[in-house]
Order: sequence, then structure tokens, then C-alpha cells
Amino acid sequence: MKAHLKVSLPVIIFSIVALFAAFIARWYFHNFEKTSYERSTGYSQEARRNPFLAAQRFLRLRGIQLETRNNYKLFEEELGQYDTVIINSSRVGMSSRIKEIMIEWVKQGGNLVLLATEAFDYELESSRDIFLDELGLRYYPDNYVPESDDEALSEFTFSEFDESTQVHFNSSGYIEDTSGEASFVAGTEYADQLIQYQLESGLITITVDFSIWHNNRIDQFDHAMFLVQLIGNSDKTWLLYSRVQPSLLSLAFKHATTVSISVLAILLSIFLSSLWRKGAKTEDDKPINREIMQHVHAAAEFDYRLDKGQQLIQSLMDIIHQQMTRVSYGYARLTPAKQLDKIAQHTGIERDRISSLFEIENQNHESFLEKIILIQQIRKHL
Repeated sequence: MKAHLKVSLPVIIFSIVALFAAFIARWYFHNFEKTSYERSTGYSQEARRNPFLAAQRFLRLRGIQLETRNNYKLFEEELGQYDTVIINSSRVGMSSRIKEIMIEWVKQGGNLVLLATEAFDYELESSRDIFLDELGLRYYPDNYVPESDDEALSEFTFSEFDESTQVHFNSSGYIEDTSGEASFVAGTEYADQLIQYQLESGLITITVDFSIWHNNRIDQFDHAMFLVQLIGNSDKTWLLYSRVQPSLLSLAFKHATTVSISVLAILLSIFLSSLWRKGAKTEDDKPINREIMQHVHAAAEFDYRLDKGQQLIQSLMDIIHQQMTRVSYGYARLTPAKQLDKIAQHTGIERDRISSLFEIENQNHESFLEKIILIQQIRKHL
């Protein structure tokens, strides 16, 4: 008796689907090759917190150790004699004691790299950065935008290296050595952007831009090589930035006695002021109002009679030149003729009228007064 093998319909359908899937799989692995590709996922959290992470890892590959700190206690505790310290923060408020410690450390062989952050104030004759003020270095912000990358590119060669270095300082300002003691100055054709001072056995370097060593810029031009050149043969490198300031609450608890006395003094002043007797209201004498030009006319005539006319004009022109230096990039390096063009451009006053300020011949009382009035108009526009 023969047995009949009976196959159900679901088994047949499953077998056909399995055979079809095996055929597709064999065709896929025979015709396609496995390849790998990279996809940018943006900066990691560590890179977003530390803009110098790429520089830190680059130096580590070259055997250079880089550590970060956020206060100046570094100079009092763990700093080596021949280390490099890169300060990426403002030095406004730095104590004289810390400044002297830093200078002595540099003289013993330290390598200090600073970022110029505070603009020089002509009225105060200071930039509030006691470190740069003592070196005689000034930082001037400027809104000048280079027309091309080549114009903004700084190229220089250090004496210890054969190859030149190209750096693109992304800064809207320039620095100036007023002491004449700089050992190395570099920058573009129109602006100084890197200045070095030799202090006995050590070196101080000031630049206008540290973003060249940020994660997104260190691989451009020779920025990485420039960092290595500045570090030199230092045993260790330190990056000091983002100084943490104490909170207002912690300062209040620290100086609780002073705060309490101040509050009591204010309350006592308010209480005593409420006890003052007040008499009848009296009207003050009406002030005498005069036109500003009357004062200008009188002051100019007085100086003219004392034969100080040209001296007064020269002092006022010096003030105008200082104001133009702040508002116009590279003004101090222009010829007198081009300086006239710049003044006319910024003030909207005709160039021929302004040129009369540089003439001292055939000067009389009336022409002298006209010059004084014209200078006041120029200062008003600036």
C-alpha cells in the first residue's frame, strides 16, 4: 500500500518565498561591495566646552603637554622655570603683586604669550592693562575690513626657523610698540599684529587674535606650526583663560562687617535728611546763557593777543589727529595730503577749507578766528 505525501498550501508558499529571498541575497552579496564613509556629526560636547581641544590634542601628538587653568595662582604654585604660559583673558584688575611675580618668572627664562584685549584710552593714557602699559604696548581697535585674504595675511620668519610662517589674524585692531624696545614685530602691510619683547632670559609675545588656535581654525594656513614655534623648547605649556569670579553672595559674606556698616550709614543718612528744616522757597538767580561761539571767540582772541595763536591751533590739531587715529585705520601712517582727504571724508567739510589749518603765513586776527571756528566744527563732526 503506497503512502501519499500531502503538502499543504502554506508550506508551498513559504518555500517559494524562502527560495526567492535566497536568490535575492545571493545576487545582492555578489554585486554590491561594502564601503565605509564618514559623516560629520558636529562638535562633541568636550569640543564645545573647550575651543582649544584640537590644539591640545595636536600638541600631545608632538609630545608637548598642555594643561588649562582659570586663575593666576598658577604663577605662585606649580609653574616651572622654562614653561610656556598662554593667557587668553583680560588682565584688567590684576594686582601689582601678581604682575611682579609674572615679570620675575619671565626674566628667569619663562615664555609668556598674551592676547591684547583692552583698547588704549588717550584721555586716561592707559589701557587698564598694567602689564601692557608697563611694556609700552598699545592696542587700537579698528573697523577696517581687508579687501582680500591675501591683504589680511601676515607672513614672517623667526630667526630659529628657516621656513616662513603664514598666519591669518582675524582681528579688527592692531598693536603698537611705543617703547622702541620690541625684539620682533610682524603683521600685515598696514598693521602690526605680533610683537615680542626679550626680558633677560625670557620672552613675552603679544598678539591680537587667539582664535587662530580654535578647533575650527588651527588647521588653516600655518596656525598649528605658529603655535609650536611660540612654545619652542618649553618643558610644559599652560593655557590660562576664563577666570572664574566669586559670586556676589560670597563676597557679601566675606565682607559682612563692611556691608553692615555701609547699610547702617545709609539708613542713618536718610533719617537725618528727613529732620532738616526747610524754609521758604527762594528762586535762584537766572543763569546767564551765552552762545558757545562767544566763548570760542573770546578765548581765541585772548590767545592771539598773547602771541599764542599758532600754539593753540597746533594743540587743537593734535587732538583732531588723535581722534582720527581712533576712527580711521592707518591714519597716522598717511601723508599730510591724504590725512586732509580722510578728515574731509569723515566730516563732510570741503578739503580746501581744512587745508587752511596747515598754513601759518599771512595770518591775521580774522583768519585766526576763522581757523578756531573751523576746528570746532571738525571736532563736532568727529
